Amino acid sequence: MQYNKKQTNEHGATLIEMLAVLAILATMSVGLYGGIASVMTKVKMTKAHQEVTGLVKNMRDQFSSFPPKTVTMEKLADVRIFDPKLLSEDKTKAQNVYGTGMIITMGEDEVGVPYFTLTYESIGPRVCTELLLAEWGADPSTGLKSITVEGANTYIFNWDYTTAQPGSSSGPFPLSPDAIDAATACSGAAAGDSDGKISWIYYL
Repeated sequence: MQYNKKQTNEHGATLIEMLAVLAILATMSVGLYGGIASVMTKVKMTKAHQEVTGLVKNMRDQFSSFPPKTVTMEKLADVRIFDPKLLSEDKTKAQNVYGTGMIITMGEDEVGVPYFTLTYESIGPRVCTELLLAEWGADPSTGLKSITVEGANTYIFNWDYTTAQPGSSSGPFPLSPDAIDAATACSGAAAGDSDGKISWIYYL
């Protein structure tokens, strides 16, 4: 009795083939991660821009007719300038979209016109540069008085940048800075990844 023998030619993947596949997967993962990180950075930047412009609108809606001399973060939360859930436990600051401190204070310019200052604390160089280069308006008609970057040095960006600003160790610079001025200010002001402040001053 004869039996038909079925021959097979099975063999496993070689080590080199497996390493090649792993290398391809690793390359794809790095590219995917980089793409996701880039998208997330843009999303955060958009949210930060919306947060700042939203706070400016809320401050003007609430205080343009009767601007107070001073405000507290707790009182600003009470009148819904920002979400009360963002208020810190000690009620001295709120949390911004980057998860760091946010403070709003009131002031008056040299002729008594009221303004408020919005400050993001603990902002690193990369985020600082992105915020400084964002579109905040093309001229003073927006009510934006100046943007200040603080850290080891202070960099003031304002529309009338030919006028020397008190306390400025570098500058002043035009309020629509180029990438080099923005990077210089932010790298000089933020010595580490989480140091430095950026402040917007808006007229009411």
